[in-house]
Amino acid sequence: MQAQLAGQKALLARMQGLKASGRIALEMDPAKPELPMVTLEDGDQISVPHAPSFVGVFGAVFTETSFIHKSGSTLKDYLDKAGLTREADLDNLMVIRADGTIESNARKSSLFGGSFINNKKLSPGDSVFVPEVLDRRSSYTQFIMGAKDWTQLFYQFGLGAAAVKTLRN
Repeated sequence: MQAQLAGQKALLARMQGLKASGRIALEMDPAKPELPMVTLEDGDQISVPHAPSFVGVFGAVFTETSFIHKSGSTLKDYLDKAGLTREADLDNLMVIRADGTIESNARKSSLFGGSFINNKKLSPGDSVFVPEVLDRRSSYTQFIMGAKDWTQLFYQFGLGAAAVKTLRN
């Protein structure tokens, strides 16, 4: 009984020492910021950071940096400034909004993917993450593809050698 009581006291002490972590995405309209109705409990604290004036771009780009936000600039404008690498995967691009929400280009048809990039307006404090294309082939599949390439090379070499021998005769 005392061991159980000691365990409960230890758990209670540990629970009291915990601090909440994470953010709440308020999903506010940057053009018309109004705080939504949020129920607060005792001890809750609200921290509203200053309004940023930049847009961050990172991932598979040449220049991972933050650019000064310019009204009317699109996602494509910021990607052009940062410079996409050859490994950039635009099909899985993500826009991380300043309020904590994420908009992704993933699972959208490539027909509409261009409009996501060309027409997406960014707000101050937003960030853009450009992932790299992943090679999802297994090591076995990569080995077979390499073996196929070598086999084709030897086959063509053999045909060339046979053609030279035929022309000499």
